[in-house]
Amino acid sequence: MNLLQANYSDEFLVYLEKEFDNVFIAPIVLEELEKNKYVNIIEDESREILDEILDSRVSRYVDKLDVKDANGFTLRKNLGKYKPNGESHSVSHSLNFSRFGGDDISDFLLNTHILTDDHPAKEDFNYFSSLNLLGKFLDSIDIVTFFWLKGYISRNQVLKYCDSIKQLYFKDVSLLIQELKILNSSFSGRFNSSERLFLVNLIDKLNSINEGISDFLIEIRKHNNFKKIKSRKIDTLMENIIGFSVGPKINYINSRMKDLEKVWLLEE
Repeated sequence: MNLLQANYSDEFLVYLEKEFDNVFIAPIVLEELEKNKYVNIIEDESREILDEILDSRVSRYVDKLDVKDANGFTLRKNLGKYKPNGESHSVSHSLNFSRFGGDDISDFLLNTHILTDDHPAKEDFNYFSSLNLLGKFLDSIDIVTFFWLKGYISRNQVLKYCDSIKQLYFKDVSLLIQELKILNSSFSGRFNSSERLFLVNLIDKLNSINEGISDFLIEIRKHNNFKKIKSRKIDTLMENIIGFSVGPKINYINSRMKDLEKVWLLEE
């Protein structure tokens, strides 16, 4: 999803198709994309673009082969790690393709790569995938760096992509601030002075905070004034932010941006 939402274009999908013999997604991954596709979107125009990309291009990648045996094997042999989600199913589909995707079993051993930005899932399945000689676990920054090395995009575009996905990870915070501002401007008459001050201070704090936001929101939700201003949408957004540990993700992206200078690009 990050590859799509970073610039709301199918540009990176075009490059994927050019460079890889096969691009597949598990059916459950498309279901998850459809379910969560508007989570980080504010503008209606972006929704239309994303719908078009999912319908016209991404839906063609769905691997419709029966992977029941591969799913069962992954569940039994990676005990405690398998979950009924996109990452687990992607590993099973990759395992199945590595064995049956070519004319010979050697065709795709070590060449069936898995793309995910879910780093905990990578930790859960990395050893299992290595044992089964699937290929590499790649994240979207790896893929975009690959496109740079292949000459499709510039180094600055890699950095721009990294900045874009950082903004996506902070999008729930932006949505929360937007919702609180609407509450402050449209419904302030129903709050007393203490509650209005609490609301204004909360907006200011969210606009400036960079670290420890989950702990901050946990404490905010205990405040008596929060009980007076909260709504179902505000509560849901806060739960999403608290449950989504953004700090390590931002640190990882920052380190990849900094270390881009260590990538050897052969100049023409």
